[in-house]
Amino acid sequence: MKFKPLPTLLAAAACGLSFFAGRLGRADGERVDSEKHPANAHRGQAAGAPPAAGKASSGKPAAAPGATYASLLGPPTPEEEAKGPVERVRDAFAEPNEFRRLQLFWRALTDLKPEDAQGIQDLFDEGDRLGRHYPAEYQYFAQRWGEVDGAAAVTHGVQAWQHRGGMEGMLSRMADGWANQNPQQAVDWINTHDREQPWMREAVMSGLVNGLADRDLELARRFVEDQADSPQARQYFTQLADKYIYSKSLADAERWFDSLDTAKFSAPKGALMDHLTDRFLRGGPEQAAAFLDRHPDQVDVDSAMSIGYELNRKDPAKARIWAAALPEKVRTVVQTNLIRTP
Repeated sequence: MKFKPLPTLLAAAACGLSFFAGRLGRADGERVDSEKHPANAHRGQAAGAPPAAGKASSGKPAAAPGATYASLLGPPTPEEEAKGPVERVRDAFAEPNEFRRLQLFWRALTDLKPEDAQGIQDLFDEGDRLGRHYPAEYQYFAQRWGEVDGAAAVTHGVQAWQHRGGMEGMLSRMADGWANQNPQQAVDWINTHDREQPWMREAVMSGLVNGLADRDLELARRFVEDQADSPQARQYFTQLADKYIYSKSLADAERWFDSLDTAKFSAPKGALMDHLTDRFLRGGPEQAAAFLDRHPDQVDVDSAMSIGYELNRKDPAKARIWAAALPEKVRTVVQTNLIRTP
């Protein structure tokens, strides 16, 4: 597949954005990947972010030093903080309670340095040999490794996973962290590694879109729109829509959708229609129906049917009235299917 370089655009933004490059990792709440592989189970289904250290997730007051709850840790002890990241990760893996282990692990990676990363990777490999899997931990480690040393992280992934399927999400996370801290290097990798396996290049590109969007949404928008001819354009556009939703609002995502020229961005805009319909549906079918009503020229059968089905479950009469007002190109199909729905 063909990727377009973006040297000038990224270079222009680099100086103004470098201030935001930090050491701390980011929990990617909008996106939870699920990759499974028999020999690498710890890199698969991710659990949610653990509660913040020293605070109860249910709104209870912070735990006093020495207090114990089943899934809650107090503040780090001086002994814990005196250890290096590798030793702290080893200690975390010895904790049987999943949520306490996650807190220990996240704290261990706060001050991750490039020279620590391989030692932590070795601990995950050791876990494989012991039949232990740490899915949430590996997902976060991949992101942090990308942030502190993206070139080494992606090089490791490309070399280690040549013959292992299902690792797209982890490679993407590495590239995500890399692009968030040094997008130009990530773009350069795409432009100079045209002989890597397609899935690896696509995974890095996907991570580049996410990392760039976390850094600068406007820059990411221009980058994604420049990839409109890519076979993966639909994916990149929906990724960016979610970034708008989580960092700004659903209304901002819709405004971006409105700004896209339908003739130029026909395929990715069609994918966005379905994607945004799903997001609006989470607030109820009436909210999603209003979204479709605002864009009658973009309505397709899949979007209309998903809304019609949910409306029909709540109020069949209202669903039929709504379906009767749909654009002619989808009206008959939706009406016919609603009649067949019990």
